[in-house]
Amino acid sequence: MENMIDKHKALLDKVCTLYEKQAYICVNDIRSLKNTPETQGVYWIESTIPKPTLKRLINKRTNTKNNIITQVNNKFYTLYSGTERNIQQRLKEHLFNQGGDKSKLGCVVSDKDFSKYGWRVKFLEINSHSLRYATEIYWREKYGYPPFCIR
Repeated sequence: MENMIDKHKALLDKVCTLYEKQAYICVNDIRSLKNTPETQGVYWIESTIPKPTLKRLINKRTNTKNNIITQVNNKFYTLYSGTERNIQQRLKEHLFNQGGDKSKLGCVVSDKDFSKYGWRVKFLEINSHSLRYATEIYWREKYGYPPFCIR
């Protein structure tokens, strides 16, 4: 059993190495997402927007209250990660408030309040449902829990 666990951990370490080598796609309008896949996988959303500013703008747009950790500096940070059957559609929901009834960030990164900041995404195409979720959990354990993800 321990040998199997070690093999799974080694596989997830390889996936995290792929994540580290994966290029970012800068996002400033919806056309920026045309090179994201419409397939299954795991995705990460990063921005330079200060966390208190994002919290205020999301609360204003969605009329909700979120308890969010304060950002320490103005560098890019992973504010959200997830797994989905159609990465491109899910990113449109999060970053451009399009479609779907699922919960979403509530951003429209092309709007003036959001576009002042850098936005980028990263993704890995993973067809296995189990491996997608294992990757998401393992990544969060290894790198930390993004502040806008529901625990």
